[in-house]
Amino acid sequence: MKILKGIGITIGGTLVLFLCVGGIMSIATGVNYISKPFETIMRKNDAEVDRQVFEEGKSHVESVARDLAKAKREIAEEKDEVAKKAIVNYINDTYANFDASNLEDSSLRQFLKDCRNGNIK
Repeated sequence: MKILKGIGITIGGTLVLFLCVGGIMSIATGVNYISKPFETIMRKNDAEVDRQVFEEGKSHVESVARDLAKAKREIAEEKDEVAKKAIVNYINDTYANFDASNLEDSSLRQFLKDCRNGNIK
């Protein structure tokens, strides 16, 4: 009888252990299920902040300045009006959301504003 009692206690203890582990796992899954939408929202905000920092970064602004200087030179050398219009459209499409005030060179800043306003002839 003692042996059966010992086996019953061992089996009962094992069942309690499995139930506890299962309960902890279900709680962890539930918490993950509940917190996942909040994490997704927070990551989107982090991505927006990272994007804004990148766009205001010196290397990005310098890259835009280089591209604008090249486009400005191409427009000055180009004789064909259709080609000039294509370059202006490319600039407007590529840098539509770029903040012109980030440019240090005032002539490039004015060139970008002129492209946006359609003042390039």
